[in-house]
Amino acid sequence: MIEPPLTISGPTLEALKYTFDTKELREMYIELLSSSMNIDTVNKAHSSYVEIIKNMTPLDAIILKVFSEVDAVPSAIITFDIENNGHFLEGMPRIFAPHLLKNKDIFLIAASITNLCRLGLLSYTQELWLRDYNYEALKRHPLVLERYNRYKTHKGVTIELRKALIERTDFGYNFIKTCIPKTW
Repeated sequence: MIEPPLTISGPTLEALKYTFDTKELREMYIELLSSSMNIDTVNKAHSSYVEIIKNMTPLDAIILKVFSEVDAVPSAIITFDIENNGHFLEGMPRIFAPHLLKNKDIFLIAASITNLCRLGLLSYTQELWLRDYNYEALKRHPLVLERYNRYKTHKGVTIELRKALIERTDFGYNFIKTCIPKTW
């Protein structure tokens, strides 16, 4: 055990006092502090991680935990297109990633992914996708069909899908190794 850098320990201890009622974020601060006190991991601890955790929600932390186990998660942009008229803007979120749902609101999941991308921990792209994943099956996902049933009363509504991928960035990889508790 070594003395943690003051640039990490000071802001971490200050921020920690505001997370008494938020287990996921509190445990991330504790893990960051612990990593900064370990000779083997101190070099991965970055002072910006404190501010990143401050900008996260518990749902962000839960989603990020998934990326401690996988590099990428398949995703899609699913729209309910109206024949010759565009599509329903609020039919589905811009990011649909059923592997991250775990009984959570699909729009909150999309917002969380957007935030994690903004923080530089994840990236979202339509230019890459998993070759062996059946993206077309997402059109038959129960949540997609449930939302589609709300809009199908309009003439000529179809379900359209564009493949996408959510990936952990290199910066995100180091953040996860430093701040996500292994015990979750």
